[in-house]
Amino acid sequence: MKNESLIEKKNWEVTFDSISDYILIVDRNGNIKRLNRKAKKILKQKNGNVKNNLTMSSFLGLLNIPYAENLKQFAFDENQPVKTVVQSEEGDRYFNILIDPVRKKRALKCDEAIFQIKDLTDIKKTESELKTANRQYRIQNRKFKALSKIAEIINRGKPPQEIFEKTGIEISHIIPFDSGKVWVFEIGRA
Repeated sequence: MKNESLIEKKNWEVTFDSISDYILIVDRNGNIKRLNRKAKKILKQKNGNVKNNLTMSSFLGLLNIPYAENLKQFAFDENQPVKTVVQSEEGDRYFNILIDPVRKKRALKCDEAIFQIKDLTDIKKTESELKTANRQYRIQNRKFKALSKIAEIINRGKPPQEIFEKTGIEISHIIPFDSGKVWVFEIGRA
């Protein structure tokens, strides 16, 4: 029986340490009770060692995440999970923070909470790049539509001024712009 519990404990520790996000178990006062391997690694990189009396606010400070006392209090006082996305103080990184209260069977309020912190910076950068590419595609698409319309009219063998019958001005140049609109120059002014 003792061997089985040791094996289960070892399996839990291996699983806990293998999670790729920062995982911290925090008490009601904000003191960190346990860290996973990734969280320990950032502490060693920033501080050179893992301190015993580390608080949640000091850990978040290492990642330049503004500490939100109200999120911790909501998790502990309301016994409700909290999920939010926060931006680093410099504004160059994004983090998803999930707080799950841990309550013992008979306790009314939780004594500990699990903080899971995931770095979303690469995902946010990719989203931004995709939005930019989509915007550029829409601009390019409008240009092609304008050029296609001009080519369609020219290929019918009609003079260019029929493109803009309402203007009554003979056209020498047709130039498509990024907005998808077409600008024309009069022959005498071109």
